[in-house]
Amino acid sequence: MWILFLIYGIYFGLAEGAEKALVADLVKPEQRGTAYGLYNLAFGITVLPASLLMGALWNLRGPRTAFLVSARARGSAALLLVMLVRRHATGKREKREFNEYQLQVNKNRGRTAQSRRDCCRLTR
Repeated sequence: MWILFLIYGIYFGLAEGAEKALVADLVKPEQRGTAYGLYNLAFGITVLPASLLMGALWNLRGPRTAFLVSARARGSAALLLVMLVRRHATGKREKREFNEYQLQVNKNRGRTAQSRRDCCRLTR
C-alpha cells in the first residue's frame, strides 16, 4: 500500500510544475499573479473535500476502491482538459514582448559585467 503513496507523491511532484506552466500559458503576462492566486485558491478549496472523500471511501470500501475512484476522477479531469482548453498560440505581440525582455536582460548582463570590471579597476 505504501508504494501507492510513493507513486502518487512522484506523480504530484511531476504534475504540479506542468499545471502551473499551463496556468501561465493560458493568461496574459500581466494577469499571471491573479491567475496563480485563483489556481491556488481553487486547489486549496478542493483539497479538503477530496481528502474527506478519499478517507470515507477508504473506510467504507477499502483502499483499492479509494484509489480506483481517484484514478477515474484524474482521468476524467484529463479528458475534460483536452476537450475544453483551447490550444494557446503565441501571438506576434507576445513574441515581440519576449524579444524585448530578452534584449533588456542581455543589456543588464552587459552593465553588470562592465560594473564588475570598473569595480576591479578601482580596487587595484
